[in-house]
Amino acid sequence: MSKEEVGSEVKTKVSEEPAWKRVIDVEVPAERMAAVYDDVYKAYKKEAKVPGFRVGKVPRSIIETRFGAEVEREVLKRAISDSLRQAYQIHKLSPITEPQLSNVEAKKGEALKYRAVIEVRPVIDATGYDSLVLKKSIRPVTVDHVDQTIERIREQRAEHVATDEPAKRDDLVVCDLQETTEDRPESKRRSMKDVTLVLNPERVFKEFADGLLGVKSGQSRKISLAYPDTYENKELAGRNVDYLARVKEVKVRKLPEMDETFLKSLSGDVKTLDDLKSRVRADLESQTEQESIQEVNREIVTQLLEKNSFDLPSSLLNDYMSRLKEDLSKNQSEAPSEELEARYREMGLRQVRWEFLYHAIADKEKVEVTEEEMTAWLTQYADRRGINIEDAKKQLAGSSQVSRVMDNILEDKVLSFLREKSTITEIPAERNLIVTPDGIEKP
Repeated sequence: MSKEEVGSEVKTKVSEEPAWKRVIDVEVPAERMAAVYDDVYKAYKKEAKVPGFRVGKVPRSIIETRFGAEVEREVLKRAISDSLRQAYQIHKLSPITEPQLSNVEAKKGEALKYRAVIEVRPVIDATGYDSLVLKKSIRPVTVDHVDQTIERIREQRAEHVATDEPAKRDDLVVCDLQETTEDRPESKRRSMKDVTLVLNPERVFKEFADGLLGVKSGQSRKISLAYPDTYENKELAGRNVDYLARVKEVKVRKLPEMDETFLKSLSGDVKTLDDLKSRVRADLESQTEQESIQEVNREIVTQLLEKNSFDLPSSLLNDYMSRLKEDLSKNQSEAPSEELEARYREMGLRQVRWEFLYHAIADKEKVEVTEEEMTAWLTQYADRRGINIEDAKKQLAGSSQVSRVMDNILEDKVLSFLREKSTITEIPAERNLIVTPDGIEKP
């Protein structure tokens, strides 16, 4: 299917190919091209520096001789850019890829002809979102949950203090390590000062965690350690190494007392143990509510993607995967396996399809991000960085962060709208609450 338009002297013809590809055939008349040439020559004349002529006074013939090739490249660039922009407006196209140009015919004094291939943003008619049936898991916060959280806070504030008692499991031992392996030249034997070892086989080698149990400050122990073949230090991998550990200090873990000093160290207006329990309960209830809402949101996305089947331009998923691979490469040394990449691709397909879908629902239901909501976000952003809101705007000018934030706010509003329209039944959660002390401790 194709359609042709003539506007501002430029002829454009758009052919719709399978999926989201559009082929645009453009013809810019010779008269229009001559006008573009004139505009470019005028621009060059203002700036051109040629010996023997003042700036702005260089004859066109001289400019044509000295800058002809540059002028023609600029003319072609301007003519294609302007005519494509016009084609997008006339045919109401929203390209999501850069145009791929071909069949370019450009001769001075003649019409410019070329072909541009783009992919466009899918147009989606979202349906089935006003009759969702959902389940919401409820996780009551118990006294035990509150007590466990308070205990975790105390554990995070624990200190290690020196003791004369024998070292026990999870104590810290500070020691000097001297390698004593007999088959190693003395010059190559390792020597390490002030090594801190936690006597826990999940934290250090089992030989150290068990071999130093019962040791006291000032004592020495011989430790024989079998390094695994996969040990990162290739010089030690697969070797049996003997050490002499000279213990300098044994430290035990001491939890803070539940006193006024401890309570003051926490965030918020916490003065008594009852205040702390109330604050912890409120935070845990907020946490469980958010977790339940996230589960409902995931089910909303799943159901709507099943109800709204549509294909995506391949370029979108490819762009998503390229960005994901770039992020992964920053955090891991090896490329993801084929199995992992396939899983990421499936996740990417779901995410990109959902982005189109919630935008379609927002358009249909007139859900928008308000100026007040963006101002509130900017205010929080500025407060976190200790700057005023105007400086925050300048800092973010030209970045994509504001656009991402607007998308996140819009997604949250769409999901909230969908939850309100859905039938939601509350059920007991299948798994227990996982308590965390987020928000209780001072940063």
